[in-house]
Amino acid sequence: MQLKSEKDFIVSIPKERRIWVIGAIYGDSARLGALHENILSLYKKGDVIVYLGNFMGYGPDVGGVLDEVFCFKKILIDKMGSNPEDIIYLRGQQEEMWKKLLTLQFAHRPENIYPWMIEHGIGASISTYGVSPDEGYAAMRRGSVGISRWTAELRNLQNDSHGHTEVLNSLKHAAITNDGRLLFVSFSIDPSVPLASQGDVFWWGSSVPITPDRPYEKFSLVVRGESNPANYGVHNYPYYLHINSAGGRGGPLYAVVLEDEVPTKVIEL
Repeated sequence: MQLKSEKDFIVSIPKERRIWVIGAIYGDSARLGALHENILSLYKKGDVIVYLGNFMGYGPDVGGVLDEVFCFKKILIDKMGSNPEDIIYLRGQQEEMWKKLLTLQFAHRPENIYPWMIEHGIGASISTYGVSPDEGYAAMRRGSVGISRWTAELRNLQNDSHGHTEVLNSLKHAAITNDGRLLFVSFSIDPSVPLASQGDVFWWGSSVPITPDRPYEKFSLVVRGESNPANYGVHNYPYYLHINSAGGRGGPLYAVVLEDEVPTKVIEL
């Protein structure tokens, strides 16, 4: 079996397109629906939409968010004439945790990892499929066989939910405009490491701090998501645009419009 390299998970965006960037949603389907209505009222054929990940976790309706993003893509394609590649989903922390949860039986000390996941919001994603997070603790006590059966149940429930697997299987690590000037990531980069070697830094961050007034590699702007309750908002720096959105985690939900590398509109819900 051939393993995919990092570059296989980095998608290209045609230059000179208007780009809508949507911050962390965290299971807030109601506000995401309202945001999509705002976008539709202003949308032009050829616009690109980039979701910065964290569809799942924390909020009241994770399943509704996955339903909404799947249906919205169909509307853009069927009614607005969009191309499928113009709607881009990035993998966030919550989606990475979900992927790891579904293979938890292979982890070292899953009984320690699972409580950490619950503490960091995965319980809402489990509950959206009608499963209590407490069942996960019971599976941990039954060992690898019990965990395998439980995660298989979760995977089957995901697959039975129309559109969910399609969305989660299409997640990308990053997006780049094809002129090499704009980079989009869910959470962070390590400024000391080449893009092709970032790996888990895209959603977990790095011990090396970002200096937003210094460029990263050749990029004129790095657009990244955050979820810092002390600093909600859209923060524009010389070489970075931080979209600190929190949706169902208690903060605002943001979308930012970029034209010619400049934020021209911010929608806050």
